[in-house]
Amino acid sequence: MLKKQTVNEDKIQKSKVQAEQSKPQSKDRKMSRGEILKKVFGHLGKYRIFVVFSVLLAAVSVALTLYIPKLIGYAVDEIIGKGAVNFAGIFRILFQIGICTGITALSQWLMNVCNNKMTYQVVQDVRNEAFRKIQILPLKYIDNHPSGRNSKPCYCGCRSVCGRTFDGIYPVVYRSCNDYRHAGIYVVG
Repeated sequence: MLKKQTVNEDKIQKSKVQAEQSKPQSKDRKMSRGEILKKVFGHLGKYRIFVVFSVLLAAVSVALTLYIPKLIGYAVDEIIGKGAVNFAGIFRILFQIGICTGITALSQWLMNVCNNKMTYQVVQDVRNEAFRKIQILPLKYIDNHPSGRNSKPCYCGCRSVCGRTFDGIYPVVYRSCNDYRHAGIYVVG
């Protein structure tokens, strides 16, 4: 009798497990960060060269940005005392600072170009993939699932966002206007 009960319990347990496995997975489940990153890096794979250039250009930009204060230190060292200034050395160092600044600006600009290219191409790929998936959906699915802005209630957080932005900007503007007023300059507008 005891053996018969355990066999029945096993059957019930197996049927519960099968029922759980046969349930359709909810499409509304949230993806984990890891899944999202995998998907994004999967789309970025085609544009690996831009990622490599972007990282290299960022390294160049950071290295030169950190090197410029060191050059300024060398320029200060060229000032030995009152009337004892090595102007040729200072001008040479200022020229080096100018070159470093130009290379830094160029590398940052090129890095932004690479990042924009990657971003726009990945967004285009995601859109194309989404449209391909939408085109193969049966009409029944499309009719039964609302789309666009009306699919879920949209609670606008504009007041909180605008309020926080205004609260952050107002003291700066107010303080600036008071500074101008005390200086005899009036802001019109």
